[in-house]
Amino acid sequence: MKAYLINPTTKTIEQIDYSGDYHDIYKLCNFELFTLVTMTGDGDGVFVDDEGLLKEGQDFFYITH
Repeated sequence: MKAYLINPTTKTIEQIDYSGDYHDIYKLCNFELFTLVTMTGDGDGVFVDDEGLLKEGQDFFYITH
């Protein structure tokens, strides 16, 4: 399936192939713990690092429309 990998350090959004296996999230995002925040009623969402606010050197960006 297709997914979007958001990298706040490089400020890039890249379309990738995702197997659907949650184990791959650990490899793709370098998370130890994560949560799926659903965005729509059909299961689409964003995987979020549960420990992100505890890490130093956080990066972020936003896109205006």
